[in-house]
Amino acid sequence: MLRANRDFQLDYVHDAKGAASDQYGVQALPNMFVIGRDGRIAHVHRGYSAEMLEGFIGEILALLPEDVLKRPAGSQRSP
Repeated sequence: MLRANRDFQLDYVHDAKGAASDQYGVQALPNMFVIGRDGRIAHVHRGYSAEMLEGFIGEILALLPEDVLKRPAGSQRSP
């Protein structure tokens, strides 16, 4: 996904000591947590397949504010 979207900004955390993974109950990789605008976990995914990508995108789009969804693609970049 990142290769196809080179300008896509993705924040990630390397948890070398396992503190965050212990807190969130991560027992296997990959795990993906989608965090809502309120700071709460909105969706949890364990494992990955290409077939899951469309569902991920739908979940993320559902969490975006209406004004962001109405913007033309590529019209405004994040700071």
